[in-house]
Amino acid sequence: SLPLLAQYYKLSAQRKDLQGKLDKSTDNLTAIESRLDQLEASRSSAEVELIDMDRQAASLQQQITEAGASIITTHERVDMLERRVTELGEQIVAAVSRSESAEAKLEQTTQQIAGQSEQLVQIDLHLTQYEADHQEVMGQFQSGAKSLGELEVQLEDEKAGTIDLLRRTAQLHNEIQSQSDLQKSLHGRKNSLATKADEVAGEIEQLLTSRAQVKAKLSDVESVLGDSQDKLDQTRTEHQLVATSRSDQQQHLAKKRESRSGLVSRIETLDEMDKRLEGIGTGAKHIIEAKRAGKFDFIRGMLGEFVKSDTAHSLVIQAALSGAEQQLVLDRHCDAAAAVDELVETIGGNGSVEFLCLDQLAPLQSDFDASKCPQVIARAIDWVQFDAFLAPAMWRLLGRTFVVQTLADVAEATIAAPANSRFVTLDGDVVEPDGRIRLRAAQAAAGVISRRSELAELQTNKQQLDEQIEQMAAGFAESSAQLEHLEQVIQLVRTAVYEANTEKVTLQSRTEQLAEQIAQQERSQPLIAGDIEQLGMEIDRAVKAVHEAKENAADLDRRNAARQEQIELLTGLIADGRIAQEQLSNRATDLKVQLAAAHEKKSALARAMADAKSQAQQIAHDLEATRAEIQASKDRRSQAQADIETANDELARLAQAQEELREQASDTEETRRTLQEKLHEIRASVSTGRKEKEAAATAAGDLRVRLGEADVRVESLISRASDELSMNLPELFASYQHDDERDWDSVAAEIETLRGKIERLGNVNLDAISEQEELEKRETFLADQLKDVDASKRQLNELIRRINVESTERFVESFAKIRENFRELFRKLFGGGRADIMLTDPEDVLESGISIFARPPGKELRSLSLLSGGEKTMTALALLFSIFRSRPSPFCLLDEVDAALDETNTQRFNKLVQEFVADSQFIVITHAKRTMAMANVLYGVTMQEPGVSKRISVKFEASRDAVDADLTPVEA
Repeated sequence: SLPLLAQYYKLSAQRKDLQGKLDKSTDNLTAIESRLDQLEASRSSAEVELIDMDRQAASLQQQITEAGASIITTHERVDMLERRVTELGEQIVAAVSRSESAEAKLEQTTQQIAGQSEQLVQIDLHLTQYEADHQEVMGQFQSGAKSLGELEVQLEDEKAGTIDLLRRTAQLHNEIQSQSDLQKSLHGRKNSLATKADEVAGEIEQLLTSRAQVKAKLSDVESVLGDSQDKLDQTRTEHQLVATSRSDQQQHLAKKRESRSGLVSRIETLDEMDKRLEGIGTGAKHIIEAKRAGKFDFIRGMLGEFVKSDTAHSLVIQAALSGAEQQLVLDRHCDAAAAVDELVETIGGNGSVEFLCLDQLAPLQSDFDASKCPQVIARAIDWVQFDAFLAPAMWRLLGRTFVVQTLADVAEATIAAPANSRFVTLDGDVVEPDGRIRLRAAQAAAGVISRRSELAELQTNKQQLDEQIEQMAAGFAESSAQLEHLEQVIQLVRTAVYEANTEKVTLQSRTEQLAEQIAQQERSQPLIAGDIEQLGMEIDRAVKAVHEAKENAADLDRRNAARQEQIELLTGLIADGRIAQEQLSNRATDLKVQLAAAHEKKSALARAMADAKSQAQQIAHDLEATRAEIQASKDRRSQAQADIETANDELARLAQAQEELREQASDTEETRRTLQEKLHEIRASVSTGRKEKEAAATAAGDLRVRLGEADVRVESLISRASDELSMNLPELFASYQHDDERDWDSVAAEIETLRGKIERLGNVNLDAISEQEELEKRETFLADQLKDVDASKRQLNELIRRINVESTERFVESFAKIRENFRELFRKLFGGGRADIMLTDPEDVLESGISIFARPPGKELRSLSLLSGGEKTMTALALLFSIFRSRPSPFCLLDEVDAALDETNTQRFNKLVQEFVADSQFIVITHAKRTMAMANVLYGVTMQEPGVSKRISVKFEASRDAVDADLTPVEA
């Protein structure tokens, strides 16, 4: 302890010296801060005064600038007014000239208007004459046109009659020829029907024989099909039951395995806690670890290792023992006394331990009948199991301890129970005979008994779960095998049913075909006989029709000759009438041209008169405006001359004021320079004071840090003395007398030498053997796992190889189909051109990229990024439908794929979709009307009310039928 006290003495002296230096440094810093505050106040005052002077100088400078600006502005105003006077004089001269010119032009326009009025009277007389002549010619033309129309109507009637006669004549000749041909055809058909009647009778006999054979075979197939269907239904029912049972077994097995996993985890945790001796005092833990290493054979073990209880009562027993389960059990007291030094050394300076010597315990029995006390649930010793040699100890610990429900029951139980009885509640509260109550004593105790009780119960539960899991796994495997067998049976029976159904459908179809053929042949027999009779009658009618047609044709030829003569007469009359009408039309056209020319001349003259009058009015108005402008210019010139005189007076006044302001600014600038020099001196003093303050503050800070380090070293020294030597250094230092003559350096060196020797001794690892065994087991386990991983790796590599081979084959096959489809569909969508897709790395198709080449018709081959939006869309659609054609699906959803297409390309896209409609259903989202028109059903969403969406649909076929039904045909 002397070296520590000497070190404490030195540290205290150093700390006292540092504290004195710190106080001096603090006083110096305070004085510097006071002087610096005074300098700061002086600087602030000087800065404020300088700012006021700056403002005053700036104000004067601004006033001088404003006065100079006013002088310049006034000079500019005088110059402008002088230029204005000159301009106004020039404007007056120009306005007088314009006024004289306008008066002359006004006189000329008045004379022109008078001449145009006389010409307008003459044109009105000519217009009246032209209109009378035109009306007379038009009357003659209309009369001739009416007569000519009547002749043309009569001629058309005659021509129509002639055409009708010719048509009827041609019809009669055609009828004569057709009736002759009909006679020949009817004779041939009559002979053919007689031959066919004999053939039909033979075919009916053959068909009846075939139908009887097919019906017999169909009956056999239906019988087989019924048996197979019954067996299939029965097998499916059994399969469903087995599958349901297997699913339940699988769920139960998974739950059991999950429960087992939780139990194993909890067992491992408790076992690990037991191995690490968690919850056991330090002294007892050291003794037990030493016993495990082979020392202290006379110690049987810890009391808790020999005591067992079920899990439900373990907490109560743990509370009743109140930590006694950590007592070390010995057979003889003398063994502990002989090894007391070794035990103390093993326990260490901070630990403690209790020993239970069995030879020192006298037998203890209790004949108290707990059933006489209704509050007592049981005697605590009845809830534990222990070895016979521990009976005296357990009776002393728990023989007089009784279990009650709650603390409220203790008072009544105490009356009936023997003296010195202890009570423990089910919640773990303990009442001692001396009146002490320990609440929740089970929670405060180490938990060795409850942990061992829980571990034993978990081991039992784990064993039961293992047996259940094994039984359930065997049942699950049996169900899986049975299910697989039933699936094979179902597949075989389903195949047999399918084949029987196919054969049944084929035979039924054959039976129906034979029945239809027989019925057809039977229906054809009477028809053939009737046809033969009908043909004889038709031959007679044809002979009679030929004779009547020849007589009618001769009569029509005579009527046609008479109509031809009448047509020639009417044609001549119509030609003469058209010549006369053409002459009248030419005369009317000439008169109409003359009349239009006169009207145009009248309109032009009227417009000219109106323009002349408007021009005269404008000239008069301009003349008045020019006269007013002349007077206004004279007034403005007089005003400008007066403004020039006023501005000259203002210039003299501003020049005098500017000179006075310059004198004031010069005085202010001199004062400002003086203040600025003074402020510079103050700022230099402030800067010097701040540097001194910073230096003093730094010195004080260093002293505080050193003082803090000294305090830390003192505290560390006190703590080390307390931990290592259990000594209170400040108390010992109060009576310490320091010896300056002792060689403290050699003492410190000797201490360091001894510490090095202790450290080199190292710690003894008592668990090395058990750790080696565990590591060996783990090494064996990991080696087995590595073998399994290597085997799995080989299997996976082989599986990957097979998958790659099969994937390559399938990919190459699919790619070839898609490539061919892409070429074809691209040409169809673009109406020509060329496109292709190729692999970038044919050697490794699974990792290869795909290059797309597209050249629309009429364009050079270039990058896809240079195509237009519509061309990119059409190329993408060609590739999409190429993939879809190689592996079609029941339906396809397209979302606004035609948004970038024009009308022509949209039509091509619609045709392409219609080619695929036969095999797939298309759902298309679009805004294109052409695409909507292609659909069978149209769906949309509308919002008839704000915030409420409603779906609407239109079926085009139904709508088209409804429209057709509402339309009424229009007769021509």
